[in-house]
Amino acid sequence: MKNCTEWILGEHAAYALGATTVPFYDTLGPDTVHFILAQTHLRSVLCTRAQLSALVKAKGEDTPHFHNVIVIDGVTPEAAHLAQEAHLNLISLAKVEAVGAHVISTQPDSQDAKQSPPQGADIATFCYTSGTTGNPKGALITHKNLVTAMAGVTSTGIKAMLTDRHLSYLPLPHIFERVVINQMFTNGASVAFYRGDPSFLIEDMVACRPTLLPVAPRVLNKIYDKVGPRYHMIQTLLYENSY
Repeated sequence: MKNCTEWILGEHAAYALGATTVPFYDTLGPDTVHFILAQTHLRSVLCTRAQLSALVKAKGEDTPHFHNVIVIDGVTPEAAHLAQEAHLNLISLAKVEAVGAHVISTQPDSQDAKQSPPQGADIATFCYTSGTTGNPKGALITHKNLVTAMAGVTSTGIKAMLTDRHLSYLPLPHIFERVVINQMFTNGASVAFYRGDPSFLIEDMVACRPTLLPVAPRVLNKIYDKVGPRYHMIQTLLYENSY
């Protein structure tokens, strides 16, 4: 699943319940997904309907814990049939939110309405490699690890403000992007999400107008390819018109 609001909501909902997240790169094949499902004893997956067929292929006899798929774009009859054949419980995120809202409004003191926040030493997330050299390796990241990384960013003098905006485009399964987003939320700043297509990244930047944007050299090259020639042309015109 590409970077989106639902991705972040799902992760923080898991944290509020003391659960651990296991993010998947959307480029992973069924064999790799199967390996991770089996190794982590994963019970539930949040995704779009487009990923459902890959999850069905990845489910096997050695993934008995995997039961639930929550789709962010709604349940269709075709998707429900596909999930039923694989013995998976398919539910829409909208229904999860509606049930949660009902519980909070009618039974605010019930056990279902209470959070179970984790401790610092609890595992927050599994950060898996892409598996280019054999089976993927999962690094266990604790909540203390996450908070320490956020504190490290602040100690360098980079601190988001209420008026700041971040455009999320780096892969969320990689821990760095989530550290940045948590840092933004901690300081009351806002986060936007790119459309999921790298070819539109510059257009998304123009529309979003981010004030804080972590980048890799490859992204700087893309920005330069778009902006660089115009910049040099303007410089040349200003130089010529100065005489």
